Amino acid sequence: WRARNLERAERAVSDARHYLDQGEYRKGLERTDEALALRPDSLEARVIRARLLIGQNHFQRAADEAQALLEQDPNDWTAHLILAVAASKGLLSGIPADEHLKAVEVHAPATAEAHYSDSEAVELLDRALELEPAHAPALYERMSRRAALKNFPAAMEDAERLALVRPRSAQGHRAVAWIHWKQYDFEQALAAVERAITLDPDAPLNYLMRARVHCRADPRPAAESMPGETASFQGGPEYEQCLADLTHAIELDPKIATYYYHRSRAYNAAGRRGEAITDARRAIELHPDHRLVYLPLFLAYRSLGQEEALREALEQLRSAAEGWADRKARAWAHRAVADTYRQLGEDERALDEASRAIDLDPDDPWNYAIRVRIRRHVGDAEGFEADCDAIAALDLREPEVLDERGDRLGWDCHRWETALADFEAQVERYPNWYIVHSSRGVANVFLGRLEEALADFTRTIELAPKYARAYGNRAVVYARLNRFEEALADHEKAVELNPYDAHLRSNLASSKKDFGRVEEALADVDKAIELDPLWALAHVIRGDALAILGDCDGAMDELSRELAPKDSQNQGNLAGIHIGTLYYFCPDRCDPAAALDWASRALESTPEEANAVSNYGAALYRNRRYSEAREHLMKAVRISGQPSPWQSFFLAMCSWRLGQKNEARSYFENGATFMDEHNLANPSLIRLRQEAAELLGIED
Repeated sequence: WRARNLERAERAVSDARHYLDQGEYRKGLERTDEALALRPDSLEARVIRARLLIGQNHFQRAADEAQALLEQDPNDWTAHLILAVAASKGLLSGIPADEHLKAVEVHAPATAEAHYSDSEAVELLDRALELEPAHAPALYERMSRRAALKNFPAAMEDAERLALVRPRSAQGHRAVAWIHWKQYDFEQALAAVERAITLDPDAPLNYLMRARVHCRADPRPAAESMPGETASFQGGPEYEQCLADLTHAIELDPKIATYYYHRSRAYNAAGRRGEAITDARRAIELHPDHRLVYLPLFLAYRSLGQEEALREALEQLRSAAEGWADRKARAWAHRAVADTYRQLGEDERALDEASRAIDLDPDDPWNYAIRVRIRRHVGDAEGFEADCDAIAALDLREPEVLDERGDRLGWDCHRWETALADFEAQVERYPNWYIVHSSRGVANVFLGRLEEALADFTRTIELAPKYARAYGNRAVVYARLNRFEEALADHEKAVELNPYDAHLRSNLASSKKDFGRVEEALADVDKAIELDPLWALAHVIRGDALAILGDCDGAMDELSRELAPKDSQNQGNLAGIHIGTLYYFCPDRCDPAAALDWASRALESTPEEANAVSNYGAALYRNRRYSEAREHLMKAVRISGQPSPWQSFFLAMCSWRLGQKNEARSYFENGATFMDEHNLANPSLIRLRQEAAELLGIED
């Protein structure tokens, strides 16, 4: 009887190993359960079971299996490997992944499995695949790493090879879908994940992948990095299918926190805050050390104005983080708490938490960036500059972190020249990484280098033709180069590719106003606000449209919102609306002095950006400071290379009032000719033209 059981157990282990190699994880788990029922002391069965659990994203359960193995043999390198992978993939904050990787290096033999352990190094994964070309975990890890480095053609080769190595497994096709999704190619991603579901209709990971496609989930890592990311999941006609897929994943495996976390994010994006809270709480209950599961809870409570519940949730995260061995993870927790307190207006508490994050992890640009935002808000100029200096001084070598340092230097510190140097280094190092071309394009826009920005965004589109925001970015540059028809075409293409992005909808609305399509613009911006109620720019654009349509009360409700004037872009936009639209359509609501103050703050943040300089010049004109106004308007023209119609008409009026009448008429003719040639019919621009014509005594 014992001999028969031993034989049956060995056969079950052999079958489980085969299913592991083939990626058929559920069948493998069934066989390891049978083996362990027959031989509870089978170490091999436990190792295979732990690896099968990792394959199903059951990271905590895999870690529990590995810990049991280490109790029997502290030098078991496979158990250390499992813990290292589980901690890094599953965000298990209480496990020191680096220590377990070092144990693997000490105790592991020279095999593919051992080289696969250091999944951060592509070279070691290459070596693992030389030793064993069909080693599926190494293929999967190399694919993931190549995708992280934005080498998508090479990553796709590994994904397709994985599908060949494991022909009966859904994993390869799911990996192909993932690579398409990372490049914003949602159609191809959907086709690939449908094949995965056909192969394995009971695998919850397949439905999670399809849900990401249906929800248009943002594939950028930053989409999950901080609280308040409302644009990371976006709705649409497939949104109910997205929620249905996430619900089915939960039905198939109701004890995995990740599925509740993603459904909570989806509920948040759909505005269903109560259901978002329920799912987030369930995710935390299942996995309190998975740091991301707290974020949708913060967003839901903040959106509902439930501050007391939000503070309790913040303290829950802080308490959980106290037990985390990983200092970076603990720093992340304090950073998330700091940013949420910042949004609540509790600057002192936010500053304490941000400082704690920096103490724990002084090499992460994000930790300083949160404190930079707080210090800028409270007017601590010295502290602001010191933290920006600290970000600039970080000695960062990892490619994505270097890119992040550039983003923080640009967006948070307004040091676009320094940020540009980081992006230049990235483009040189990774010429086919579409994100760094896009980042360099943004820096060039803020530095007034519009032709260079245009080339960057065009290259971004060549590398990732389904990346909707690349078209939106290029459209902004086209508009600033006075190529309005091309700008509108790119805005329309961006919304066609992703009709559920509030930012893209807002920009399309703004572009339509240039051609007098104000009713259409209002419909688009209403849709943008429906998609993202907290998107400040959408409310500013809506206020502008309402003013043009004669609803001055509605316009002021939108323009005076708490969230509208917070950043420099919105301050510049508000200034432009006051000195333009409100001046003509709601004159009793126009505030030239406030407009000058907003324009001044925007200019302070981006002193070489053409729109900021132009807005400041126009605000000076409305405050009757004609000589200074002309000086700044001419500077804006020098930056952009040619005058926009707005600049032309303001320059015409400045010149006239300063006695330079021939120059004034020339500017006027330039603006009028451009408007006529490009069929521009923005009602505010039309009224500006009329004002200039009346001042100059021109029959127009």
